[in-house]
Amino acid sequence: DCAGGSAKVAREVADLIGSLKNDEKDPVWTVAFVSIKAPDLATFIAMSCSEIIMYKGSEPNAEATLGDFEGFLAAGKTSDSSNTPLFIKENLLEIAKQQGYSKYLVEGMIDRDAEILLVHDQNRPPDSNELMSRKDFDAIQKEKKRQVRIVKSIKQPGSFLKMNTTLAKELRVAQNSVDNREIKEVYTLYGLSEKDVRDSKPGWLDDFAAFLRRTEVWILLLIIAFAGLMLEVKMPGATIPGLVSLTCFVLFFWSQAYANGATVYLAVALFVLGLILLGVEIFILPGFGVTGISGVLLILAGVGLATFEKAPETSQEWTSFASRLTQIGMALVCSGALAFFFARYLPKIPYVNRLMLSPPGENGGPEDETPPLPGAEQAAALLGQVGTATSMLRPAGMARIGELYIDVVTEGDFIEPGTPIQVIEVEGTRIVVKKV
Repeated sequence: DCAGGSAKVAREVADLIGSLKNDEKDPVWTVAFVSIKAPDLATFIAMSCSEIIMYKGSEPNAEATLGDFEGFLAAGKTSDSSNTPLFIKENLLEIAKQQGYSKYLVEGMIDRDAEILLVHDQNRPPDSNELMSRKDFDAIQKEKKRQVRIVKSIKQPGSFLKMNTTLAKELRVAQNSVDNREIKEVYTLYGLSEKDVRDSKPGWLDDFAAFLRRTEVWILLLIIAFAGLMLEVKMPGATIPGLVSLTCFVLFFWSQAYANGATVYLAVALFVLGLILLGVEIFILPGFGVTGISGVLLILAGVGLATFEKAPETSQEWTSFASRLTQIGMALVCSGALAFFFARYLPKIPYVNRLMLSPPGENGGPEDETPPLPGAEQAAALLGQVGTATSMLRPAGMARIGELYIDVVTEGDFIEPGTPIQVIEVEGTRIVVKKV
């Protein structure tokens, strides 16, 4: 009871089912049970099994159905390039050939204009009917090489072939039927009891990965991860923000890899390269130039690509990718706000403030204890005073003015540690400095 999705993935699942082997490397006997319906791409899965069992019920309208592509094909183009009539027809024909089903079944399910007939060759046994298109039937009649007659019309032009249980059994697509939708009914056909059967369900690891892939969860992971990264740069040696950031990034990429496969490896490569470029910009080539911008863009591209099954190709996929990058950009803004909040208030929280390293005094002795950050009145008194940058100001950082170590910000310039600075503007507790 499923439908829709990607024709490419449906084919991959069908091939996986068809290639199953036991421990002795013998083919595994597989059974598809259609309890309600198996339309469009679910047909790939059903037809790839060794047998198909369908629910019959007591009323004709209650029967299960197989192979209705009308709604799927009417939906038109999707972001999946494999969801085309040509791809579906070619791949379903291959599966039908492997499993011994008539190619005319596939033509009837995919081609609205096809007319499919059930015919009988008078030189064959009475129960050996076969499917044939109207075009092929007319050609045989014209050549008079075989004596065939029409038993019944299976599909008229203008509609898609959709098989209920009765028709599927008549065409030997379904090997058997049951009168109950409970799977226990199918067990008895193969001499099994309920205790002989193990029900496969997703493990806790699958459920955990699925939970982490929920949009609101992976966005929260990114917000915490980027905030931790910013705090680690802001407070070198704090360690905890860096570990939290690393954990969140690992959980994000692992959960996406659980679903999106090889694409995530490219995403991780882009992300790591972006971090390297950003590190070069911060620690080796100070200034916000091409290296830093490229690093940020690569980080965003890596994180965005990790949430996709494959690299964007069509315009629709690129639009979706841009939308995803917008979400990630918003998460980055929230990360900045979160990092600012913690950087500002963490030193004032008892016990938690021990995560920060205190700036060293001039003499490095215990008597050089850092005074608390100034309030608004203390900040106003600093206007015009001269001090020294104690960390890289890019443009925010730490400076020492008198005996105070304070957060300052430049007008946009980057200032090296040890450079003399002067307070040129005070707004509340925001202290703006320039190089002197």
